[in-house]
Amino acid sequence: MSGRICRNVRWVIRSLGNYTSDILVMIEEGHRVSAKLRFHGLHREAMFGHAATGRHVWWNGTPIFTFESRKVRDLWVLGDIQGLIGRITENGPGDIEFEVASR
Repeated sequence: MSGRICRNVRWVIRSLGNYTSDILVMIEEGHRVSAKLRFHGLHREAMFGHAATGRHVWWNGTPIFTFESRKVRDLWVLGDIQGLIGRITENGPGDIEFEVASR
């Protein structure tokens, strides 16, 4: 793994006690694997400028792994960070507004 990925993983593990990931769906196609994951743990250190709450927090994410033989050659992850930030704020996740432009 790249240094950047390792730093991010260490930061999440340090910030969330009992951190784990649950695989909700997994899809394999050739040398690629993708999944819908739920990442979660106990919010024990400040994250995104918000003090630790001690609450169990979670967010969904979608990684895409590309393998070369038995090794991961590439990893890309999209995560619902706004959902996580909503869960670590005092007011909880709240409602997310979507606005659709009329044509």
